[in-house]
Amino acid sequence: GAGGTTTTTTIEACPVDFDASMTGITSLWGERSPPPLQCGPKESEDDYTGYWDVRDGVLYENYPFANRAGRIHNEGCCWWGRGILMTRGTCNFGKLNYYLGKSAASQGFL
Repeated sequence: GAGGTTTTTTIEACPVDFDASMTGITSLWGERSPPPLQCGPKESEDDYTGYWDVRDGVLYENYPFANRAGRIHNEGCCWWGRGILMTRGTCNFGKLNYYLGKSAASQGFL
């Protein structure tokens, strides 16, 4: 899935929405704290992620910076950690829904 390597079945995973756009409403406070997380569709060739320099407290966005998976954009990646469980990724949200949410209730598991 878009959230990383997964062994979950398609029925458990949430679909990836490549048109999703989101900005976090919380972030660290302080002089060198990064801005809230953002994600959204790649709309042009110049639409890419930069990187946060912890030492300087600056967000550099003047050239692409690849993540560990080699991606330079965050299209389809609006699944960062949320809540006390820090659930993230289409696989984790899908499993949560499948086993504890609406899918579980509709199958009589709850």
